Amino acid sequence: MTPPSDAERPRYLGDENFNHHIISGLRRLYPDLDAITFSESGLPEGLADPLLVEETARLDRILLTHDKRTMPGHFAAVLARLLPIDQHLPGVLIIQEDFPVAEGIDQLALVWGASSADEWRDRVVFLPE
Repeated sequence: MTPPSDAERPRYLGDENFNHHIISGLRRLYPDLDAITFSESGLPEGLADPLLVEETARLDRILLTHDKRTMPGHFAAVLARLLPIDQHLPGVLIIQEDFPVAEGIDQLALVWGASSADEWRDRVVFLPE
């Protein structure tokens, strides 16, 4: 199997409360990996989660979050509205808030290095699986 090209690799957006140490570590260890923090996205602070989910499609970035309680429901609601008009979402990766930073970096690097962005489309995945 051929590894994904840089254009096919997942790109990440951390939500407003995502651990920025994970994104910093990803950038330091994997300079070609494309990950941005919420503040770097240009999105307004306090953006409601359903709107954030919609913005991931515009930005074409998988959302990184620790919000396992409400984000799956918001994602499902937005996706249900988009699928009938043949639009899709890049996906959401949920990492436990108390997960060690180094392990979070490893999990996201594995996703980035071993898969294409299309594999995560319209999916909510808890890491580690």
